Amino acid sequence: MEGINRIVATKTNAFTTVKNNIAMENEREINQLTRQYEMEHVSRRNAGKCSVESSVIFIELLWELEHIGDHLANIAVRTPEIQKHYVSLNK
Repeated sequence: MEGINRIVATKTNAFTTVKNNIAMENEREINQLTRQYEMEHVSRRNAGKCSVESSVIFIELLWELEHIGDHLANIAVRTPEIQKHYVSLNK
């Protein structure tokens, strides 16, 4: 039985590692897109295609969405540990 538990634990750890890597890749992509969209918007603003007021709102919205992405990545990375505690509480 111990061997089976070790196999399951190893597979679970490997799966968790893959999920964590995906979460962190998604987080990096969100950060990159945020910077790209901000730079594109600054170019539009400098070209006179939008007002300073709308520029502030747009950039603040981008950064708030980026922060949400940070939180979601943190949740994804910590979920396996949270699940372990939940399972142990329900035994």
